Amino acid sequence: MRIIAAGYSGTGSSAIVHLLSEYEGVTPCINGSFEHVLFYIPDGLFDLEDRLLNNNSIHMSDGAINRFYMAMKRLNDYDFGWFGGYKKRYGNQFMEAVNKFIDSITQFKMPGYWSDDFSYSRSIQGTAKDIGKTILGKKVNQFGYKLNRNGDGIVRYSFVNAEEFYRSAQVFVNDYIAMISNNTEKDIVLDQILLPHNLLRMKDYFIDSKSIVFDRDPRDLYVLSKYVWPKIAGSAQLFPIIPEEFVEFYRGLKSAEKVENDSNVMRLHFEDLVYHYDETVMSIEQFLGFDSKRHISSKTRFVPEKSIKNTQNFLIDKAWESEVKYIEEHLSSMIYRFPFRINTTLSDTSDPQ
Repeated sequence: MRIIAAGYSGTGSSAIVHLLSEYEGVTPCINGSFEHVLFYIPDGLFDLEDRLLNNNSIHMSDGAINRFYMAMKRLNDYDFGWFGGYKKRYGNQFMEAVNKFIDSITQFKMPGYWSDDFSYSRSIQGTAKDIGKTILGKKVNQFGYKLNRNGDGIVRYSFVNAEEFYRSAQVFVNDYIAMISNNTEKDIVLDQILLPHNLLRMKDYFIDSKSIVFDRDPRDLYVLSKYVWPKIAGSAQLFPIIPEEFVEFYRGLKSAEKVENDSNVMRLHFEDLVYHYDETVMSIEQFLGFDSKRHISSKTRFVPEKSIKNTQNFLIDKAWESEVKYIEEHLSSMIYRFPFRINTTLSDTSDPQ
């Protein structure tokens, strides 16, 4: 079985990876801090789907395929730590799978180029020279246009239908998962291979898969984004740090998710795994069809007594009260109802783990 851990930034998908790693016959792919972003990034697999199935034309397919190829090559060639670096990890396997997939959806090949292969590039000296020729009445080639065709100079056309595209895409997904799991027959956990926004696509791409989606109290997300994460080297700002903007942003984030009743998707709060550990673990086992006897290393990787310090962070500093109160009032339906109050400090808290 493929178990997909999904969530928004900082909501705790890594917690389910750590928890399930305690079970016999379960392995996280690569490691618990690696995110498989290749499907939903700009120019990733889902962008390619949208362009070929919903916005295709004689102009579109080559550019869509080329952009997909370049996005995958970037992930292959460069190791960004928590994503990418496939060449470093797996040699040529990843790009072989990419090229195999592209070949399977390419129906026609012709030498040539399209309008998006042109760029405007001109040196100061070249521009001045052409202006001088124009003044003298001499014929000048079009100012600054440069053909910048990437790859092999072959234009690829694809007019595949949905069935053909998904059939090829499933092979690509299977090849990718076989690569990162070393063809294991164990149940595997994939962190952030899908986001809550694109869970509707799971049935088209992932065979024998279930997803566990984690949410988290927005008050904690706000104070972490403003007061904790910026102190971590290399950390980007993930949410607005003005309460009014955060509320609108978070509403937009949630509304962009296409919610659908799906027996293969389970939704949880990170806090439930901390404050109602036994009941939540039992419900996860029932959802996945796991025997509780497989939980052979309980509380060795996910330790609720430790992770409780990652909750109620909005209470750390009284100076935050007015900001937190605004979020409570305007996102009241998303606020977690804590069974009791705890005390923590900035030095105690971190990302959920």
